[in-house]
Amino acid sequence: RRRRRRRAADDDGGGVGEEGNDESSPMIDLLLTVDDAKPFHATNLTLHPDHYSSLARALGPSFCAGVQTSDWGAKCYFNPLVDVSVPPPAGAGAGATADATVRSIKYGVITTEDAMRDLTEWTHLYVAGRMQKPTASVVGYSHDGILEAQERNLRMALSAGLLLLLDDDGGG
Repeated sequence: RRRRRRRAADDDGGGVGEEGNDESSPMIDLLLTVDDAKPFHATNLTLHPDHYSSLARALGPSFCAGVQTSDWGAKCYFNPLVDVSVPPPAGAGAGATADATVRSIKYGVITTEDAMRDLTEWTHLYVAGRMQKPTASVVGYSHDGILEAQERNLRMALSAGLLLLLDDDGGG
């Protein structure tokens, strides 16, 4: 049985959904959680080499996974400015010739373990901070542990915000 390598996908940019399907919409910002970075990058480099820099293509998946999982970063590898074809919204222009639109996206790759750690412990506050904005989970790719960690992250952010408000009011 083949195990799914991509565990969850969340969007933290604007422009997702029907209202975000035109050229003036903001960039879509995706975060993909994977079980193992190296096999993901190996497959993705084969399928989509144009998503990666020339350096990453030359040095390969071990380089990408090494950068992503090293101790000197936020454990997330981003591929910016990727053009993808987005189909028209369902039911758009019945009978009209609605064509797919090319949209620019960026996507980050992080292991599920590192994402959950940042969401629950704020180890880097990079993924956790990005996920404190409105997000949308991609249907069919949600991971229960990530969803629970995201809920905890939001509760912690609300608690921290309320504590900071108390401090600002001078009402100890």
